[in-house]
Amino acid sequence: MKNWQVSDWEKEIDRLFIAGYQTVDENKRREIYGEFQQIVAEQLPIFFLVNPLSLEAVRNHIDNLKFSAIGGAFWNIEELKIQDK
Repeated sequence: MKNWQVSDWEKEIDRLFIAGYQTVDENKRREIYGEFQQIVAEQLPIFFLVNPLSLEAVRNHIDNLKFSAIGGAFWNIEELKIQDK
């Protein structure tokens, strides 16, 4: 927006967000997003008033399923394993 005054922490979370999605190294990306989340938690630029109801169904031969209040059932989809029958 024109003539919009942006604070230093807003510039920093923008920089971190961009750096995070451009970073291939998983450990470095985790570090970047951790720093991003720390600033957001301290500054509270956004907060969620509602959390949508979520329902997921998964077959019983899927291992390493970890439910999360924020990410639902599939937030760790890269870690899921299918059992051999």
